[in-house]
Amino acid sequence: MKLKDLRSIFINSNGIQDININTNPAPTQGNQTPLMIFGNLIAFRKGVINLEQSDLFKKEISEFKNGILFSTSDDQIRVVIPEANSLVNKVNNFKSVVNSFHTVLDQIVGEAKDNIISIKFPQTNDLDDLAKAANDLHIIFSQVIINDKIEGQIKIDNVESGSIWIDIFVGSLLAVRLIGQLTWSAAVVYKKIQEGRIVEKFVNALNVKNDSLEDMRQKQKDQLALLVELEANHLYDDNFDSSKKDSEQIERLKNSIKLLAELIDKGAEVHPSLNVPEQVSNLFPKMENILTIESQIKKLSQ
Repeated sequence: MKLKDLRSIFINSNGIQDININTNPAPTQGNQTPLMIFGNLIAFRKGVINLEQSDLFKKEISEFKNGILFSTSDDQIRVVIPEANSLVNKVNNFKSVVNSFHTVLDQIVGEAKDNIISIKFPQTNDLDDLAKAANDLHIIFSQVIINDKIEGQIKIDNVESGSIWIDIFVGSLLAVRLIGQLTWSAAVVYKKIQEGRIVEKFVNALNVKNDSLEDMRQKQKDQLALLVELEANHLYDDNFDSSKKDSEQIERLKNSIKLLAELIDKGAEVHPSLNVPEQVSNLFPKMENILTIESQIKKLSQ
């Protein structure tokens, strides 16, 4: 996960504040076993679950989720003193680690900005391939968001090493929204391409005649072209003036869908920043589940 996204999880989830717990000795009578009351558990459990998004602290989070603090839905629980002391130490150590990590993130990562999308480039060791991918991405986004309607821009905001990630400022929430929908459409086309490859592999195994194989390939190309056409028109109707069709803009959308599907096929990913509104972030496909998504056109027609 990118460092900026990690920082957003720590800030937006209130994880740091929520993992505080209250402890007070429970009143006892006679020879009753001394107990400690743990409070603020609803917020604590929420904070732990939110921090789980970071994919960090796996061991500690697993222990909490399988322990006594998660054994109830109440905001308080009573724990016998020997176990309570151990639990207090565990919670305090966890808070210390989380706070230290957040402090480091604050020092090395800047503030999250609005109208940012994050792109993971396809894996490559070739500068020419990297340059081509960058140029394709510029074409994909510029030809659909840089216009008076969307008021988009394309500016590099940040680059991270390791897997090559680049944050791009796109100028407006409308641009972020359209890029989310564009990525979804490209993912639908990518899925269709993958399905076609599976079918072709199966047909090849049956030793089908070359003429029949070519016919099948042509039909797949026709189906793919029709899918791209439908997706592009859907994007146009949802983001531009549907009362008068701009055939050039639709062609630009078609080209962007095809180019982005090709980059996804090579391993590229497109993500919204974590501080965009939920209704906008939901327009982006979950890249880890990309082969299970369905076209938004089908949903609208149901």
